[in-house]
Amino acid sequence: MTGENLKAIKATPTTTIASDGLFSPIKITDSPSRATLIGVARINDRESYQVIIEDSSTQSIQLFFDVESGLLLRRVNVTNTMLGPLNVQWDFSDYRDVSGIKLPFLIRTSDVSSYDTVVRRFSEIKIDSAVNENVFDIPRGPSGP
Repeated sequence: MTGENLKAIKATPTTTIASDGLFSPIKITDSPSRATLIGVARINDRESYQVIIEDSSTQSIQLFFDVESGLLLRRVNVTNTMLGPLNVQWDFSDYRDVSGIKLPFLIRTSDVSSYDTVVRRFSEIKIDSAVNENVFDIPRGPSGP
């Protein structure tokens, strides 16, 4: 990361950084008119409503909402290519209340590569909490011999 990039991040409110990084997988498009309820599907041991949003002829989003709680269990982004569909899948679980909002404390992300699975497990999520500005300071190396 260059100094200029760091300055740009430092100038960005921390709430924007956190919401872009944390909420982007569960942020739903602003075009619900393109959403279609496909039916009920089973995700792990839960019944879920499957909704598909066609973003374009090459992009679609599949969302799976728990029938009982209404919480998002899975999101699959599908990009159709000449070689076939490329899927990126997020699985959400361990929802907990954070400032009156249910948020997933466990997010598993996977794609077509069998080795490319990421598990994010949060021990704590804070919304609008103060962040010490020193967190963004570039660490200094040893000054000399």
